[in-house]
Amino acid sequence: MPPPTITRTPIIDDDGSLTVGTVFENAWKQEFYGQIDAALGGTYSGAVDQSFGFRYLALSNQDYGEIAIPDLKSYEVIYLYNHTIPITIHSVSTNGAIRTGQIIVFVGNVNIPAVRFAHLSTVQGNAALRFTNIATSAPTPIAGGGYAFYLYNGATWILVQHDQGEWLTGLYAASNFSAAGGGTWVVDPADVVTRYQIRGKTLHAQFVLQQTTITGAPGGLYMARHAFGGFYHAQVGYHTRIGYHNNPVDVFVAVADGELLIIQQMNFQPLTAGTNTWTYQGQTHVPII
Repeated sequence: MPPPTITRTPIIDDDGSLTVGTVFENAWKQEFYGQIDAALGGTYSGAVDQSFGFRYLALSNQDYGEIAIPDLKSYEVIYLYNHTIPITIHSVSTNGAIRTGQIIVFVGNVNIPAVRFAHLSTVQGNAALRFTNIATSAPTPIAGGGYAFYLYNGATWILVQHDQGEWLTGLYAASNFSAAGGGTWVVDPADVVTRYQIRGKTLHAQFVLQQTTITGAPGGLYMARHAFGGFYHAQVGYHTRIGYHNNPVDVFVAVADGELLIIQQMNFQPLTAGTNTWTYQGQTHVPII
């Protein structure tokens, strides 16, 4: 069956009296119709489905390789709630075919743990059900009050707009904190709070590191990307002065490489050893991939 095209309606050429038809010739109008058909690739159906839906979706404490939303409307708002741990969604499907132009807006309930949307994940075998995000090196999160606006373009769900909502707290791991040669940096769970916000392709990171331990004489202190959502840094050398610390010399935080932020002294000299001594509190804003 050939693809549908725009229904042609003839136009009567003006007869010179300026009272009949139009000054535009019918041939021009038919050509214009043809150009529209070609641009749309024959996808015009003659009618637009403007159905709207809103539903609550209770999530379990598990990652979803594919989340099925039955009877998906053309414009659907999905309100996420119920889970008590961060989860990741890798793809979304519905019964029947997904249509080009369909929209899903995922909205986070207040105070929910993160819901993360994986970029082009291979966990789900059907590529047409995957998400394409703005920042691509880690799953895009939403928290309470946040939303992710996805549009289906015929091949994948494209993230059009995103607001994370509340700040998210990074997950603690001792391996997220290390020293840049010449010593060690020990950060216990009670010593640290890291928080982050993703805005487009920018990471906004905050850290409170209290009474940490330095041994030896390291040239810097590393914080891994996993402490702030896992996104790779796109720019090396970008640095911000740390506002509060008890270090003998002023310090700053910089992008060491794609994986690490580094705290260093302004004079680039080694840091001083001390047990349960050193406190650093600051924030930075980093371009991400």
